[in-house]
Amino acid sequence: MLNPYERSAQVYDLYYSWLDYETHAITIHEQIEERKPGATSLLELGCGTGRYMEQLGQWYEIEGLDISESMLTVAHRRLPDAVLHLDDMTDFDLGRSYDAIACLFSSIAYVTSLADLGAVIRCSAQHLNSGGVLIIEPWFTPDVWEEGHVDARVVEGDGLKVARVGSSEVVGNRAIMRWAWAVAWEDGDADAYVEEHPTGLFTIGEYDTLLRQAGLMPGYNPAGPLGRGLHIAVKR
Repeated sequence: MLNPYERSAQVYDLYYSWLDYETHAITIHEQIEERKPGATSLLELGCGTGRYMEQLGQWYEIEGLDISESMLTVAHRRLPDAVLHLDDMTDFDLGRSYDAIACLFSSIAYVTSLADLGAVIRCSAQHLNSGGVLIIEPWFTPDVWEEGHVDARVVEGDGLKVARVGSSEVVGNRAIMRWAWAVAWEDGDADAYVEEHPTGLFTIGEYDTLLRQAGLMPGYNPAGPLGRGLHIAVKR
């Protein structure tokens, strides 16, 4: 069983080619500008392959942080001049602060305990300038997660076909997803592997409590780019 995105980083952008990064980035920028007009610097936590960085760079001096070396390898190819940090969002010290920090497309899902979620929020607060904005696009709350949900999807492009089937189980406050990937390359090669993706399920109230404890004023938009909501907090 492979770790999240250990192998699938190479096909991630094709599989998620449906995601409207451009429109979503505009939404994030508007939320930041409303709360801290003229913000110029942004750190993206869980930046993955750099697709959001690519868009948000229109307005900000942007840096990215991710724990997956495989994902950052793809991001570096996309944005060779960008500052990318191979680090854990629960425990990072970058030696500077930012006007905004964002964790998008539910990358926060991979934080699986309430203690670690608090650590992410505290680290973020410490890296925010006064009046800075923290935006977290959350994963599903415990009450809406469909235990036992299975899915399957096939996509093609860039000289390959990719299929993914998935199933999940709930253990405590964790939803553990297992994704089986099958990849067929244009040169005739084929690949198959399984990755396990443990994710944490937290309530809106739990987020609010942790944000306040970190010295942030919480806010919540129930829609968000993908209908999963947005936690939008400002450093006092």
